[in-house]
Amino acid sequence: MSPQNHVIASTVVSGAFYAATHSWEGTVGCFLSGIFIDIDHHFDLWIYKRKPLWSLKDLYHFCDVEKGGKLHLVFHSYELLLILWVCLVVFKMDLLWWGIAVGMTVHILFDQFTNSLKPLVYFLSYRMRHGFSKQCVFPEEKYRTLIQGRDDLYV
Repeated sequence: MSPQNHVIASTVVSGAFYAATHSWEGTVGCFLSGIFIDIDHHFDLWIYKRKPLWSLKDLYHFCDVEKGGKLHLVFHSYELLLILWVCLVVFKMDLLWWGIAVGMTVHILFDQFTNSLKPLVYFLSYRMRHGFSKQCVFPEEKYRTLIQGRDDLYV
């Protein structure tokens, strides 16, 4: 899902969260977590290129075009979400944390159903089992069309 669509979705979901809870803190947490969960894409790019690249064009190229690198995407994880939701209930956490959990959950679910990736890719354990390779993320026909990662593609 594109960053613009995540902003739109986070705005709508955060509005609904506010309407249900009247919590500004939870609403802000919901909005920001629904967008900034994608920071893990930047971490993967930084690990692979060994330098921070903040261009969305370069980020898109790394994630969706080139074969090189790995996709750890630690925040895009059903296991992390499960731990967060269990902690919310067990430790009776405040509405800020509920907002963060709602924002992250909606983000991952929208990604799951709008991105054409392998179905299990949002399980961290699945990516770990496959060495975080991009081949485990993309369907075979998509992976075959990716180009080999080359540093000279970045200007």
